[in-house]
Formats: sequence, structure tokens, C-alpha cells
Amino acid sequence: MDVAVKLLGPIGFWADGRRHGLGSLKEQAALVILALEADRSVHLETLITRIWDDHPPAHARSNLLSYISRLRRRLRHATHGHVHIVSVPDAYRLVLDPESVDLHRFRRLRRQADAIAQSGEAEHAVTLRREAEDLWSGDALGGLSGDWMQRVRAGLEAERRSLTLDRIDGELQLGHHGRLIGELRQLAAQHPLDERIAAQLMTALYRCDQQAEALQVYRELRALLVETLGAEPAARVQEVHQRILDRDLDLAITPRYRNNRSQGQPCTLPADLGDFIGRTGELNALDSGHHTTQVITGMPGLGKTTLAIRAAHRLARRFPDAQLFLGLAAHDPGRAPLSPSQALNTLLRTIGVPAAKIPSALSDRAVLWRAEMANRRAVIVLDDAADEEQIRPLLPATDACRVLITARRNLSGLPAAEHIALDVLPMKDAISLFAQIARCGNDDTVEEAIRLCGQLPLAIRLAASRVRSGETVDELIEEYSVESSSLRAGSDEMRAAFDLSYQELSSIHQEVARRLSWHPGEHLTENAAASLAGLSSIEIRATLATLIEHHLLEGSTDTTYRFHTLVRLYLRECSKNEDGPLMIRRALKRLLNYYLNSANQVDRLLHPHRRRPSLASREKMPCVESRSSAHAWFESEWSSMLAVAQYSTNHEWHEEGANLAYLISKTLEESGFWEEALTALEVAFRSAQETGDQPGIIRAALDLSFLKFLGGDDDSALKYADQALTIARQCADNHGSADALDRMGIVHWSRGRYRAALAHCQEAIHLYREIRDRTGEATALNHIGIACWHLGRYDEAASNIQSALAIYRDTQNDRGAAMALNNLGDVQQSRGYHRDALGSYQQSLAIFDNILGRHNRAILSNNIGNVFRYKGNYREALDSYRAALAIYRRTGDRRDMADTYNGIGITFFLMDRYSEAPIHHEKAYDIATDIKNPYERTRALIGMANTCKEMGNYSRALQKFDEALLIARGMSDLYQEAKIHSGIADVTLRIENGETAKIHWRQALDIFQNLNVPEALEVEMRLQALDDLAS
Repeated sequence: MDVAVKLLGPIGFWADGRRHGLGSLKEQAALVILALEADRSVHLETLITRIWDDHPPAHARSNLLSYISRLRRRLRHATHGHVHIVSVPDAYRLVLDPESVDLHRFRRLRRQADAIAQSGEAEHAVTLRREAEDLWSGDALGGLSGDWMQRVRAGLEAERRSLTLDRIDGELQLGHHGRLIGELRQLAAQHPLDERIAAQLMTALYRCDQQAEALQVYRELRALLVETLGAEPAARVQEVHQRILDRDLDLAITPRYRNNRSQGQPCTLPADLGDFIGRTGELNALDSGHHTTQVITGMPGLGKTTLAIRAAHRLARRFPDAQLFLGLAAHDPGRAPLSPSQALNTLLRTIGVPAAKIPSALSDRAVLWRAEMANRRAVIVLDDAADEEQIRPLLPATDACRVLITARRNLSGLPAAEHIALDVLPMKDAISLFAQIARCGNDDTVEEAIRLCGQLPLAIRLAASRVRSGETVDELIEEYSVESSSLRAGSDEMRAAFDLSYQELSSIHQEVARRLSWHPGEHLTENAAASLAGLSSIEIRATLATLIEHHLLEGSTDTTYRFHTLVRLYLRECSKNEDGPLMIRRALKRLLNYYLNSANQVDRLLHPHRRRPSLASREKMPCVESRSSAHAWFESEWSSMLAVAQYSTNHEWHEEGANLAYLISKTLEESGFWEEALTALEVAFRSAQETGDQPGIIRAALDLSFLKFLGGDDDSALKYADQALTIARQCADNHGSADALDRMGIVHWSRGRYRAALAHCQEAIHLYREIRDRTGEATALNHIGIACWHLGRYDEAASNIQSALAIYRDTQNDRGAAMALNNLGDVQQSRGYHRDALGSYQQSLAIFDNILGRHNRAILSNNIGNVFRYKGNYREALDSYRAALAIYRRTGDRRDMADTYNGIGITFFLMDRYSEAPIHHEKAYDIATDIKNPYERTRALIGMANTCKEMGNYSRALQKFDEALLIARGMSDLYQEAKIHSGIADVTLRIENGETAKIHWRQALDIFQNLNVPEALEVEMRLQALDDLAS
């Protein structure tokens, strides 16, 4: 029967959708007092005191008995006995599900919201708090009077306001400041002395770029506090006020999008030019904010990109959550134009979306991009656009963002955009720019030089840099006049500027500039430049400085450099005329060899036990001597290496390009760049297929299988592993066959097919032993142990994992040893060897603590959480689990997210916090269902069932246990099956069905005894107690 007791508004009692009267005010008061303590006893004296406010009548007890008697009749009539009042010595108890009382639902939702918010789910917390607010329909306990009722009412109103302000904090964190201002102004009017409301309103106004209004709120609050209480605002409010006065950028950033301080906000804008001059009208238009999308158009060399970057830097404070620059490469000679799908992937990754969360379809990526940017205040520069089709999917659907687009042609297909057409620089601005760079005065010859430059900013910069280097303006004019006589119409001024700057270089510097222009990536580093040019580090450093001085090269960061697209085009044209294809080929081959050699050393250092292509050893790279230096070098070079690998496989170096792509893929995967790792492996896989390189196909297919497995795409993981197995068997590659079988075993384990997993891994270990691959043997032993553990074969599980651990230690495979110790701890925990389990976990922690990598840090945090939980340090366990969860969320590791959510749920259950536990199990259940992981789904169901059991919701507990039992039997997971039978028995006993309970406990006992686990003794004791009771 559906029963509802309404306390958060006018008092009401509903049964099956119908409202029922509660009698006199005193009868209503008695029911309210009992409902406030739903399903708990309330002493008679307490009832009397609360009903009559310490002034009871002479016959209060007999009056109360009459009220209770009449209430019993009303409840019996309304609910047919489902809700009733029972008498206990000197007390009464209202028997009903606490969830039937809106106040208890309100408090449960509040506890859940607090817990899930601390687990990083701010949106879910806001939803729960809104649901709690919606339970209110007016003043609490409406219709009842009295001092006690008023005190309770005031307390409940305070709870309501506190929850509302918590929800507003959450919405401010999510970037909903604009929509909150009206609500906050209303709350401030109702509670003018509430400093928390004032601080929230000040913050919301400030984030809406209303600094003056925010400061006015503070002034009014302070005046009222001083006048009313003679006190200054609290330190927290004063801090917000001072930060607004200081125009604190950190306060302006939406907390949801705030990165840690070491990383800063997502900002990929190139450096602003310190000598930027002119374009005042265009800058004012870009700064005005009348349009969310603005398109800057014009011919090459006008400074479209420079203007967009200058405007974006000026807008950065108003758009503090992110400042993004993306080159769309419509006219870049070094790379193909970005497709909308590629562009969205880059943008989503830049703002921190995990690769595993980025869908493959363009339409789905566009939907995700718009959702991510819905409340994010970001300025986005989309440089060198090809057409409207390239741009449309990249436009956010919100006015919270500003998009600046540069294009050579008018994008009239974007009707909502403001179009700003650039012309040449006005003469006055052009003269100022020339004079500032050349450090010369202004005379008629300068104007003549500028006219010869076509008043194009890029040409002016090149010409002025020559004057600054010692050439006179007259000499410059003479050379320009001679040069321009042989140039093609339409590009005369730019080519003249390029030619004169180029001719001023020494022949060596010219040659280096030509070679560097062929780098396939967007940026190049000093070492990469040295390999392309065939120079030493010292020689290339001086040459790069010369090219920057002559404005032919730009320093994009302290360690990377880039060419302007027009300069790159010009230098490549020069190279084709002066070098010929052979010299270009040699330069690119040197670059490819440099990257191959370096990537090989990095991969060997970071993954010493990985199977990789056999490459000839070359000179040791000093930049990759340690794990930390290898990670730092890789971070600066991976995007260039991926570009070089793609270029190489599209030209003549298929094998080398495939090898390079393969070598960088593992570190990309471990660094959380799953989309890029997938791209690299697809390059390697495709190239190996085209060249018939069967070992290469096997390697790439196996790593593709693992990457798909990490992302929860088990079907694709099996497909790639099966493809690798087929080819390996055809070419009698036992190593490849063993790897493929082991990979298939792990995928079957993920799906809960433990017998299939065991069979595949056992087949793999035979092959590993035949070829004497000890690392492979250890990996298969470890996986066999995991499968045996799930099948309840604990002795076999421990034996196999210990054998794996011995090999890992013997071969100095730290990561393998850490994983084996972690798995051994799980087995020991299941057998009841808690001290041994704790020792294994701690040894695993000690190893992981020394292994770099984001994913390793998450595993470390999760393991620490397990240790704390087993030791009973629950708050520390929650902190560790949540640290792991934050990393898993960023990398998109959904399988481990489900595991961690279940760990948090179990911890809350052990803390007797039955409201907070199920919401985390529900999260785990949803993820596990989505990725088809039956093990975590079963754990989640057991967790939810146990919580329902302890909260007295027995029917729902049985429903969850029954669902879990079906899954556990399908997996052949005996331990989980026994736990479920024991749980069902406990529930059925509580609803007074001892015989059914004994049947389930006997099934649990049979399994526990066969597993030889300590739970058997507990079940034996429960059965003995039932038998003793019956006799």
C-alpha cells in the first residue's frame, strides 16, 4: 500500500492516493510526534510534554490514550492495518516505513547528496537536493501551534535553507551563476543578515561580470550588520569582497572547470605579440560582446591570426574557464585540414574529457561538446577555417562562450556570426609598427618602404627586422623595387618580404630554414630541428635564434617553435627549387630515425618487458636516462612523433612509421591519451596490413584489443584478439598465439565468463612455457589465479598468483609484482587471512608508489582505500577511494570506477550510513550494466540488498538478492552465490520465515565449506541457533 505522511507543509495523511482526516489538532499533534520518530518508540511523558508544552491538563495521560485510540481507528480504516500504532512499556511506536514520511525522505536525500558530492558527482548532488526541496509545500507542520511545534518548525526551516544553500553552492560549482542571481536576490531579501547568502550572491554577480553590483551587495550587508549587531562581516565574506576588489581570476573561474594550480586552466593560446599595433576598431568590435561568434576574414598576411590571438588574450578575464586555440589547417602545407570530428576530439581532450568518454560519431561528439560547454565561460579561437561545414559542429550552443574564427573567405553560411573583414594596415599604424620593430624614426622613405610591403603586417615585420639588423631604409627600398619586378601579381608584397629576409640569411641558415619547413608536425623542438638540419645542439640553437630574429620562425613556448603557414609555404617552395627531392628525403629520414631511436629508448625504459619490433641500437639519448626525464621528453614530443608516423606510413617508410606509432602507443595509453593511442595503433595496424607485416599486425591488434578492453568495449577487444590469434597460428607464431589467448582470457573474465577465461589462459601458459617466455608465463599465471579466485578455487588461485609473483620478482618486473600482490591480497581476504591480505596490499602499495603514471596512482589510491577499510579506518578509506575515482573519471576507466564506487558503498555500509551506501552502489550498477561487467554489477546488487535489509525494506532487499543470484550463477561465482544465499536467509528470518531461511543458509554453508572460508563457521552458528530455538 502506498502511504504518505506530509510534514513539510500542511499536515496530511495519504493512502493509495487518497487523503484521510486525522481528527482534532491534538490527535494530529500526536501523529506528527510519532511520525517524526517513525518506527521508533516515543515515551508517554515525551508525548504529553510536546503536545501540551509543559502545561499538561490534570488528565493528560487519559486524554492521550483517547487520542491514540482514535488515531488507531483512523489508521486501520485508511490502511487496513498496514500502518498502525503499537504499545510498548510506557511508550508508543508508529509502525510504518520511514520513507513514507516526507521529512525522512528529505533527510535521506540530503545525506545522499552530501556523500555523492564528496565523491565528485556535483550534478547528481544538485539533482538530489532539488528533489529534496520539492518535497516542501509550505511552512513545516502547517496547521499546528505551540512552543514545541514552533521550535521544531524553526529547526526544519533551518534545515531547508541549509540544503538550499548547499544546492546553490553546487550550482555555482557547475557554472549556473547566471540563473541563480534572481533566486539569490530573493533569498537575500528574506534573510538580509545571512552572510552565506550574501557571499553566494556576490560570487554569482562577479562571475556574470557584474563587479559593481557584487560590491554593492557587500556594502549593504556590512551597513546592516554594523547597524543591527554592531559587527563586521565574517572573515569568509570579507575574503570574497577583497578578491572581487582584486579582480581575482581564481574566484571568477567556475569551480567545476578549475584545474589544479600546477596545471592551470586549459589555455592553448599562443603568446600575444608584445609589439602589436593598430586594429583598434576591429579589436573594439571583437571586445564588444554583441555576438558570440565572430569571423575575421581577409587575404593571407593581413594578421588575422595575430588579431584573433590578441583579442582572445584581452577577453581571457571575462572567459576564465578556458582559452582555447585550434588550428584547423585549411591552408597548412604540412598537414591535411582537420575534419570536424578530429577537431572536436582535440577540443574535448583539451578541456579534460577522458578519451573513453568521447564517442566516435561526429554527431555524438558535437552533442557532448555542446553539453560540456553549456556553462563554461570560454574563448575559443578557430584558426584558418576552410568552410562552414568544418565550423558548424564546433560551435557551442550557449552565449557563455565566445568563438573567434579566422578564414580567407567569407563564411556567409554562419548567419548568426558577426563578420569582420580585414584590410591592409592604415598607413599611420603601419608606420608605428615599422618604427617600433626597426627602432628608427619616421620619414618619407619609411612610408615608401611600407607601400612596397603592401601595408601587410607580416611583410612589414620582415622588412623592419632587416632595418633593425643594420640595413638602411633606402637600401631596403632599392632591393624591394628590384625584387618586386619579377614577382607574380597578387602576392608581390609578401614574396618580396620573404625573399629579402631569406636572402639576408647566410647560406647555412637558409638551408636549415628550408629543411625545418618540412617537419610534418605543427611544432618542433630543438632536438628535432637538429636532426632535420643535420646539426649539433649548439649549432641548431644559434640558427633558431637567427630565424626568430628575422621573423621567419616563432617561439611558441620556451622549448618549441613553429612556422607561420605562409612562411612554411614559402620555404618549402624554396626547398623544392634549391634542394630537390633527395635532400628533402634525407632530412626527413634523419628526423624519422631520431624519433624512432628516442621512442625506442623511452619505451624500453618505461616498459622493459613489452614485446616490440627489433630495432638496431643507436646513440644513447641523454634526455631519456631516467623514468621522469623520459616522461618529460615524451610529453613534449608525442604529438610530433604521431604526425611523423602518419606522414611516414603515407609515403615510403611504411615499416618505420608503423614501428614509431607502435612504440609511442603504450605511453600514450598509460598517460590517459587513449584516443591518440588508438590513432597510433590504427596507423601501425593499417600499415602492417598494407605491407603484409604479420608480426606487426599481431602486435598492433593485441594492443588495440587491450585498449578496447580498457574502454569497456569487450566485443571489439575480442575481435582484435581473435584476429591476432588467427594470423599467429597461420604463421606458427607461438608468442603471438599465447598473447592473443591470454588477452581473450582477460576479456572473458571481464564478462564474467570465468571458465572460458581460465581455459584461454591455461592454453596460453602452455605456449609461453614452450617458448620460455617467463614474463608471459607470469602474466598468464596471474590471470589464471584471478579466474580461479572467482570460481572459488582459492588454493589454486593463491598458488598460481604466488608463482607469478616469484617470476615477476626474478625478472625485476615491478608493475607485474605489484598487480600480483594486489590480487593475492584479494584471495587472502576471501579466505579470511586478513593479516596476510593487509601485508600483500601494503607491499603492492610500496611498489606502486615508485611507479610513475596517472593510472598507477589511481591503483595506488584504490589499494590504500582497501587497506584502510580492512583496518576500520573508514574516513581515510573514503578519502583514498575518492582520490582514485577522480583519476579514473579523468582517464575514462569505467571498469575501475565501478569497482571504486562499490568500495565506497561498502565503506558507508560498514559505517552504518545506510542512506549514503546505496547511492554509490547504484552508480556502480549503472556503469557495470553499461559496460557489461557482471561481477561489479553483482557486487552493487549485494550492496544495495544489504542496505535495504538493514533499513527494514525486506521486499526490495529480496528483489535485489534474487537479481544478483541469477547473475552470480551465470558467472559460476560460488562465493558471491553463497553470500547471496546467506543474505536471503537473513531477510527471510526477519520476516518470520525460519524454515525458508534454513534452506538458504544450508545452501550457503555447503558452498562456504567447499571453499574453506571462515564464513562457513558463521553460517553454522546461525543454523544451530535456529535449531536450538525450534527445540
